Amino acid sequence: PKAPWYLYPREIIMPGLVSATGVLAFLADEEPELKVFALQTLNDDIDTVWTEVAGALNQIEALYEDESFPERQLAALVLAKVYYHLQAYNDSMVFALAAGDLFKLDSPGEFEETIISKCVDQYIATTAAKNSKPRASKKTDLPELTTTFSNASDSAVMSPTTPFSHTTLPPKSLLSRTSLDNTILDATFQPVVKQGRSGSIAELPNRDIEDSLQRVIERLFASCLKQGRYR
Repeated sequence: PKAPWYLYPREIIMPGLVSATGVLAFLADEEPELKVFALQTLNDDIDTVWTEVAGALNQIEALYEDESFPERQLAALVLAKVYYHLQAYNDSMVFALAAGDLFKLDSPGEFEETIISKCVDQYIATTAAKNSKPRASKKTDLPELTTTFSNASDSAVMSPTTPFSHTTLPPKSLLSRTSLDNTILDATFQPVVKQGRSGSIAELPNRDIEDSLQRVIERLFASCLKQGRYR
C-alpha cells in the first residue's frame, strides 16, 4: 500500500508556500502526523509566512506544551522564529533553547546570530547575578561640601555651564560589547534592563531551559576551540 501523502518529502507536495492558510488548518487535525507535517512546512518557509503563523501562536504553543506530542522541539523552533520576526527576542530565545538540537548554532542566518548573541548576554548576566554578594556598607563621616551643585536633587548632576541637568548618571551596561574586552566586571554589578535585540534579560521559566542555555554555551566554546578561535 502507498504511504499517506503527508509522509512524502515536502518538496514534492508543496515546493514553496505563498500562503500558510491551508497548512495552518492541519494544526487542528486529530492526526499527529498532519500536525508534524504542518510544523515542518511552516518551519521551512517561516520567513515568508510568519505574519500568518503569528495568528496561530496559541495553537502551536499548545502543541509544545502537550507532553504527548511527538515533535515538541519542532513546535518550539517554529515559535522561536515567529517571535524573532515579532521582535520579541526574549521569548524567541527561550523557545529556541527549548528546541534543543533543532536550533542550529552553525546556521549562517540572522535569526541564529541574534539568538546566540542573546544567549551569551543572558549567560553573562545570570552568572554575574548568581555570583554577586552584597557589600557591607561603610559609615563615613565626611564634611559637607558646598558647591555649585548644591541645589540639584540627590540623583542629579547639574552643570554650572549648561542650562540643563542629567537626572541620572549614565548607566553602565554589562552587555556592552566595547567594554567587555578591557573591563573587569564588578561582582556586585547588576545589568541594566533595556529594550532591544540583546539588551533586556529574560527570566528563564524553568530549570530545563537554564540547562539548555548552559549546553548552548558549552557548544559555542567547543566550536571556538575546534576552530582555534579561543585561546
